[in-house]
Amino acid sequence: VHSTGASKAPAYDHFKNFCGEGVFTADGEDWKAKRASVMHCLIRGTNSPSSDLARRLEQEANHAADVFITQVQQHERNSKEGSAVLNIVPLLQRSTVGLIYRYITHHDPSW
Repeated sequence: VHSTGASKAPAYDHFKNFCGEGVFTADGEDWKAKRASVMHCLIRGTNSPSSDLARRLEQEANHAADVFITQVQQHERNSKEGSAVLNIVPLLQRSTVGLIYRYITHHDPSW
């Protein structure tokens, strides 16, 4: 699997209508700065590995990683030559949004 270096746009442009220029729509250095701010909020209270929040965040992150890996492996199995290019950006975006949604709401997204 090879990265295409794809940008989020235009796939996430529709988010700008209701969430503005946020972490989901930003690219490059702007995205890095916004991501750092979001991560700070998400991991607040998880500084102890034994805390309930830390265990839950680890569980949700592992779940998101498992789903992502399964999707990549499924693509490889479905590829006729085994070397088809896969744009992983949509998979990573879906995995990230799912992780954040599950962490905040305690529910799976219904997509």
